[in-house]
Amino acid sequence: MPPVSATASKAVTPTPVRRRSPRFKNSSFRVDPSLGIFASLERHTSLLTVEEIAPALAVSAKAVYGMVARGTLPVVRLGQLLRFDPKAVAIWLSRRTAEVAH
Repeated sequence: MPPVSATASKAVTPTPVRRRSPRFKNSSFRVDPSLGIFASLERHTSLLTVEEIAPALAVSAKAVYGMVARGTLPVVRLGQLLRFDPKAVAIWLSRRTAEVAH
């Protein structure tokens, strides 16, 4: 076996950078600008995921998890899954808005 030179170098190829897709792009829930968030939430019939409720509330997914941990955001727990009833969130949001107004 030939000796390996200390100065011999291997060609190192850089690791390609993985581009992440935009967050929440597959969300089925959208706030209709003509209706506003309250009416949009009340018209939505299925439970929402963290990824769907976060942009509707204009917060990050991490903030949603924090609100759930503190018990401030109404949540439906399905095993380890977190789901949000849009009508309950609309009521919660309207109460929070009313508290700020007073």
